[in-house]
Amino acid sequence: MKSILGSISLAALTLCAGLSLAVVPAAAQEGAAAPAKEAPKGPSLVVGSQAPAIKVGKWVKGQEVKEFQSGMTYVVEFWATWCGPCRKVIPHMTELAKQHAGKVTFVGVSVWENDEEYVSEVEKFVAKMGEKMDYNVAVDDKFGQGGTMAKTWMEAAGQEGIPAAFIVNAAGQIAWIGHPGQIDQPLEQIVAGKWDMVAAVNESKKQAARAAEDRANQEILQTEGKALQEAFMTGNYGKAASEIETLLGKHPSMSRMLRPVQFMALLRSDETKAYGVARAMIAEFKDDPMVMNQISWTILDTKELKSPDFAVAYDAAMAAAEATKQEDGMILDTLALATFKKGDAAKAVEIATKAIELSRKSLDADTIAEMEARLAEFKKAVK
Repeated sequence: MKSILGSISLAALTLCAGLSLAVVPAAAQEGAAAPAKEAPKGPSLVVGSQAPAIKVGKWVKGQEVKEFQSGMTYVVEFWATWCGPCRKVIPHMTELAKQHAGKVTFVGVSVWENDEEYVSEVEKFVAKMGEKMDYNVAVDDKFGQGGTMAKTWMEAAGQEGIPAAFIVNAAGQIAWIGHPGQIDQPLEQIVAGKWDMVAAVNESKKQAARAAEDRANQEILQTEGKALQEAFMTGNYGKAASEIETLLGKHPSMSRMLRPVQFMALLRSDETKAYGVARAMIAEFKDDPMVMNQISWTILDTKELKSPDFAVAYDAAMAAAEATKQEDGMILDTLALATFKKGDAAKAVEIATKAIELSRKSLDADTIAEMEARLAEFKKAVK
């Protein structure tokens, strides 16, 4: 996990592109972007929708899935041969397919491939993966964005990055949409019949409303954010923070988009004010674990900070942990470090141990090793 302070120029470029500036942990949301296209107007395929048909160009491994059978759960996961994060998650999909054999059918669909040779390229890739990719695999019926699966699933659901996964429940409904690295718990609950579909639908509606608000705010940013963009591009972070305050005075609904960027800018120009903004964000966005986690991790892991406020980092990490019911390993890893920095090594050991247990199946070996190294550091400090 890395701090975002060193990526302030990326934030400036993002502003210039008019894209969403929501801050999320890289490891949790790692993925590859879709080819550039016109911004979507809102998803038509959401949690609670009946799953579209599976219409692919060719099945390259496993059995053809012609329809969703009643009583069976399905995972439909989208990937591409050129997508590094997709390649990393494939072995985990294989583990889950074995774990839920007889109860869940896994389908990996290659989309957004770059040229007409994509079918043979996918076939070569799947053959090379061998047992590491041991589930049903297909390719879309056209390369690029023109394929049926790309349109009826990914585009319809407003999914702009891969890997992306959909869980189809026993009634043929979309029960969950997200990054396959976060699929373990919802899949287990859905298979066990313990999934709260009403709550999932409501949460999906909230996310759709937030996405619509973000799109509207991006349009405002394009027309009224030129001074802000210029401040970032010239490295005048104090002015950038001031311009954000001006924009928020006129458009309070842009707070979720711009406060994280203001926080980053102030860390470069006025740390004391940055921590004040962070406190305000904790109060305003405590229900958003990704924003809370990134605030905390940035303070904890940015070596350039002169006076890191570990109390703010702890409170943000705790808000993230509470929002995820203490069940997200990456967020608990952040909380463990914040607890250690606060001076409670024994409690940090307890939290870090749980974080690793929750993360072993969903995170890569390098990330787990990094978490284990921190745990070892905590244990040494216990008196």
